[in-house]
Amino acid sequence: MAKEKPLLDLIDISSYIYRAYHAIRGLTNSKGFPTNAAFGVTNMLLKVLRERQPQYLALAFDAKGPTFRHREYAEYKAHRPPMPEELAMQLPYIHQIIKGLNLPALIQEGYEADDLICTLVHRAKEQGFQVEIISGDKDLLPLVQEGVTMWDPMKDVRYDPEAIKEKYGLTPEELVDVRALAGDPSDNIPGVPGIGEKTALKLIAKYHSLENLLAHVEEIKEKALKSRLREFADQARLSKKLTLLECGVPLDADPASLQPGPWDREALRRLFVELEFSKFNKELGFEAPQAGTFLLAQHLEDLDRVAAGIRESGTMALFFVLGEQHPVLARVAGLGLAWREGEGAYIPFTPQLPPQTVWEKLGPLWTDGRIAKVGADLKGCMLASGRYAPEPAGISGDVLLASYLLNPVRYEQNLENVALHYLGVNLPGPRELAGRPVAAADLAPELACRYGGERAETALRLWPLLQADLKKEGLWKLYSGLELPLLAVLAHVEEIKEKALKSRLREFADQARLSKKLTLL
Repeated sequence: MAKEKPLLDLIDISSYIYRAYHAIRGLTNSKGFPTNAAFGVTNMLLKVLRERQPQYLALAFDAKGPTFRHREYAEYKAHRPPMPEELAMQLPYIHQIIKGLNLPALIQEGYEADDLICTLVHRAKEQGFQVEIISGDKDLLPLVQEGVTMWDPMKDVRYDPEAIKEKYGLTPEELVDVRALAGDPSDNIPGVPGIGEKTALKLIAKYHSLENLLAHVEEIKEKALKSRLREFADQARLSKKLTLLECGVPLDADPASLQPGPWDREALRRLFVELEFSKFNKELGFEAPQAGTFLLAQHLEDLDRVAAGIRESGTMALFFVLGEQHPVLARVAGLGLAWREGEGAYIPFTPQLPPQTVWEKLGPLWTDGRIAKVGADLKGCMLASGRYAPEPAGISGDVLLASYLLNPVRYEQNLENVALHYLGVNLPGPRELAGRPVAAADLAPELACRYGGERAETALRLWPLLQADLKKEGLWKLYSGLELPLLAVLAHVEEIKEKALKSRLREFADQARLSKKLTLL
């Protein structure tokens, strides 16, 4: 029994990106960002991976800039409009999705995706592979041969030599000559004026090649057609030269090495959350981590439990629930804390448990450099605690600062957006928790416990992901060496500025009262 040949799937991804963009119209996420091409490409790739479970696979991209065909004919693709902006915006996400799926992707300067596919078909055939080209582009049909098929996933149509013969009445390689005669307006391949695909098919069916047709042009009975073939013979030859695929691209890729790798599930889940592809997250089981339950610490003995948890874990994540927007001026309603995933507490500041008492317990942890301090906004934490707590040590993970360095323009920098992007978590606000309009500082203790504790614990979960991205993007030195040390300095500056402002306002108030008394006199 003959051993079954390995199968190499070659995906014409550049062509498919355009097809998906035009086939799925008007799809955006809730922020209005276009997602139609990214959705279509992802859907196709997942279908291929799910249904075919390929052992060998590669995605071929067109290279930017001119190709060797432009040297032959400067007007090649000259009339093609630039890529639509709404499609260009999606390309970085498509590349990230392909990277997350860990699929081999190939590009070669000066060549088109079709040339890469042609080269890999020849190499794979020499090494004993079967090949299936995954594309809807008819330009690739001439590559179909014994052991090489082509599948259009959008139409679910498969071509082998027999199917091409049945549809066109020609062999696959003869289709090159049809295109040379008929031309291709989309690529600005001129062909022979006045000859369309129907006439070209008849001519090649009879003469089998452009060269043989031109050699027997005097046999053509229709005078106008004969005249055009004579006049534009060189143009037809040039068109064939432009149509022929280059199968000798100097590509650094061996078919046997083109194997899909393990998925980066977390990266994919984040991308699908941001693009709002909930369909894929659900299908693939990329569920967001669940938030924990939190201790409502209303007594001194509760503070002992909190302190013990922080000391044991070596991590102290904080989130202050404020009555005002600015932490210096704010009424501090309470403090959310977390020390492990799913473990945290909320301390409401009350007459029975005032901030001074709380910080007497937490102060030694706050100043212990061996305990890492993490928060959504550590500068805000310093300002909110500054009235009662000493200067902190061990400042480590500032979620919003890290997020800003990584994505300065992607979205508004707040904990809710960062949690949605990285964790797929929708953090409910005060209104969602209470079922009515209410400020966070006015939430009932049980609801404030979830609000503050969940945000502290979310910051704790976010920090390792952001830290890894900072290192991956080469931003760790900027973050740890410059931006993080500046937080304490900026907090001191803001504190001094706000205290001066409050002092000045008191002076104005005193002057206003004095002026009023003088007026009454």
